[in-house]
Amino acid sequence: MQVVFREFSPFDLWIWLEFSTVPSLMEKEYVEEVFNSWFFLGKLGGFDAESLQVQEVGLEISYMDYD
Repeated sequence: MQVVFREFSPFDLWIWLEFSTVPSLMEKEYVEEVFNSWFFLGKLGGFDAESLQVQEVGLEISYMDYD
């Protein structure tokens, strides 16, 4: 797999993955979980200390429901 980064707007972002063969169901689920984890890290403020959405709401993290 080849990863190429260009200038981007985080509000209008498309990520294209190119596989050398057709991905199996397990590989598709793996890629989906990678993006889900990336999303949750962002919600927990893992990428930007200014964007602590969970902390600002005042929720107890141990009781959060995760999809």
